Amino acid sequence: MNQLKFFNIKQSQTKGCIPYGQWGVFVELKEYLQLFQYAAPILVNVEYNTQGNNPQKTRFEKNDVTIGRMPIMLRSCCCVLYGKDEAELARLGECPLDPGGYFVIKGTEKVMLIQEQLSKNRIIIDSDKKGNINASVTSSTEDRKSKTVILMEKGKMYLHLNMFSEKIPIMVVMKAMGMESDQEVVQMVGRDPRYSAVLLPSIEVRQGSFRAKCIYVAVMLRRVIDAFLNKDTMDDKDYVGNKRLELSGQLISLLFEDLFKTMIDNVKKKMDEIMGKPSRSSRFDPAPYLCGDSITNGLERTLSTGNFNVKRFRMDRKGMTQVLARLSFIAAMGHMTRISPQFEKSRKVSGPRALQPSQWGMLCPCDTPEGEACGLVKNLALMTHVTTDEEEGPLISLCYYLGVEDLELLSGEELHTPNSFLVIFNGLILGKHRRPQHFAATMRKLRRAGKIGEFVSVYVNEKQCCVYVASDGGRVCRPLVIADKGISRIKEHHMKELLAGVRTFDSFLQDGLIEYLDVNEENNALIALYEGEATTETTHIEIEPFTILGVCAGLIPFPHHNQSPRNTYQLRRMDTLLYLLVYPQRPLLTTKTIELVGYDKLGAGQNATVAVMSYSGYDIEDAIVMNKSSLDRGFGRCIVMKRYQIHHL
Repeated sequence: MNQLKFFNIKQSQTKGCIPYGQWGVFVELKEYLQLFQYAAPILVNVEYNTQGNNPQKTRFEKNDVTIGRMPIMLRSCCCVLYGKDEAELARLGECPLDPGGYFVIKGTEKVMLIQEQLSKNRIIIDSDKKGNINASVTSSTEDRKSKTVILMEKGKMYLHLNMFSEKIPIMVVMKAMGMESDQEVVQMVGRDPRYSAVLLPSIEVRQGSFRAKCIYVAVMLRRVIDAFLNKDTMDDKDYVGNKRLELSGQLISLLFEDLFKTMIDNVKKKMDEIMGKPSRSSRFDPAPYLCGDSITNGLERTLSTGNFNVKRFRMDRKGMTQVLARLSFIAAMGHMTRISPQFEKSRKVSGPRALQPSQWGMLCPCDTPEGEACGLVKNLALMTHVTTDEEEGPLISLCYYLGVEDLELLSGEELHTPNSFLVIFNGLILGKHRRPQHFAATMRKLRRAGKIGEFVSVYVNEKQCCVYVASDGGRVCRPLVIADKGISRIKEHHMKELLAGVRTFDSFLQDGLIEYLDVNEENNALIALYEGEATTETTHIEIEPFTILGVCAGLIPFPHHNQSPRNTYQLRRMDTLLYLLVYPQRPLLTTKTIELVGYDKLGAGQNATVAVMSYSGYDIEDAIVMNKSSLDRGFGRCIVMKRYQIHHL
C-alpha cells in the first residue's frame, strides 16, 4: 500500500460543484460521488506453475497486480498526511487541527465505532437464568470460532459445544480424550477432598491423545467447583479486564480476509473451468481474473452502510460505521473515541450500565448519553491506549526460559501442587511456575528495559493460583509513573529536559520511568494520586488525575465540584444544531484538557455574565431570564448552514 492516491475533485471536473473552502458545498450527481474516495491499491505478486503434457514445468510470474483498493484512515501511517507539521498541512490545504481517524467513502466522512466484546480464549465463570454455574470459553483462531461451556446441572457436570445439540457428560469427554481412569481426572482437577466429592456424581465407568485439552477442561472443571464452593470466585462479565475492544484495523483486516478468500475461491473455479477445456490454444494468464472489483466493492459497501457480514465467523452486525459528527471540533474528537456496546440498547439490565471501578482511567465516567443507551455507550479516557496483537512465539519461548515447567512434562498430581501457579499466556496454558512473584517481577524488568513489548501484561491472580501473561489486541491500558518504594522515578531534571524538547514521552517509556498497565495488572499495583500521598508500598503514581475523564468531559471546569449527573448533562447541550458562532470567544476559565486537545485555538462559545438573585421572593427552577439588550448586541448569534441536494433529471 505504498502507492497512495487521493481523488481530489477539481473545479473543471465538478459539473455544478460550487467550491467553498477545502471540501466544497456540493450540488452533484450520485455517480460523481463514487470518485470522491480515499483509498490505496492492494498490490500482489502472482506466481503460477503449470506442467500440462510437457514434463518441463512452465513458470508464470507477474508482479504488482492490483486486486482492489483499500480505504485509508486519515492521519494513519499509510496516509499522505502522516507526520506532517502544521505548515505542511496548511500548504496541502488541510486543517492542522483536524484529528483524522476517519475514512472518506463516497464523498462522506465515516467513523468506524470501537466495538466492545467479551474476551476470547478466556475462561469466564457465570451462572444462567436457572442459577446453574457454568464455565464458558470462546475459542477464536484464524479458521473458526467455537464456544465451549461446562455447566453443573443437578450436581452433575456436562460439556456443551455449539456444534452439538445435546450436552455430554464430562467424564465421557475426558475419557474420550485419553484419560484412562477416574483417578487421573480427579488428580488433574485437584486432590482436595471437596473437589472429589463434587465430582463423584459425574464419574461414570466408560471408556487419541488430547492431553493439553484434557488439562484445559480440568482447569475449567476446577473453576466451576471453586465457584460452587465459594460464590466470591464468580467472574463479573462487566469487568473491563474481561472485555476486548475491536478497533477499525482489526475489523477491516477480518473483512478483507473474508473477501480475499472468497475472491480466491471464485478464481479457482474459473481456472478449473478454463483449464478443463481441451481446445485451449494460448497460455493461461490468471492475473486478469484477480483484477475484479469484489474486494473494492465489499470494503466500500461495508464502510458505507456499516453492516458487517462475515459468513465464516457467523458475524452479522449492523450500524458499525456512522457519519462523522462535524458540528464542532470536540464533537468529532468525541465521536472517534466512542465505544459501541456489546448489548442491545433496549435491554432493561442494570449491570452493564453501572459504573465499574475497573473503568477508572480507562473509560470516561461522565461521557455517556441519557435514555436507553445510558451506561452502554461509553468513551475512552484521555490517556487510554488500546493494544494490538504482538508476536507470540518469542514470548512463549521466554516464559519457558524463565522457569515455566512445560505442561507435557507434568502429571495430573503435579498440576495443582501448593505454592505453584499455572502460567496462562493469551488463554493458552503453558505450564506452571514454582516462584510466580519472581517470574512476574522478571517479566516486568524486561518490559521496562525494552526487551519485550511495552504493552505485554503480567498479572498474578492469587485466588486462582494463576499468572496471566497477555499480549493480545483489544486490551485497554494506560501509562503510570513507576515508583520505587513510593519514590517516583521521574526527577526534576527529567521534567526540565521535557520542557526543553530534549526528552519526549516515548523516551520516558524507553528509559523505564513510566509503563503501561492494563486493567488486570492494575490489581497487582498500589497507585497513588499524587507523589505526596505515596507510601513505601506504593508501586505507581498517576501522571495526572484529571485523565480519568474523556475528551468531552475534560471541557468542564472544576468537575469534582458538581454532582455526577450534572457533568453528564453538560455533555448533552442544546446548541448542537449551531454550526458557526458569529462572535466566538476563548473561555475565561479553561482546563488542561482544552489545551491538550487544541480546543483553545478554536473559539466555540461565549463568556456570559450571570447574576444569581431571587425575584420578589420566588425562585425560577431550571430556567433563565435573558437580558434583551445583550441579545440585541449579538450574544449567542450564530449562522446555521444546511445542505440541499438536487438530483438532475
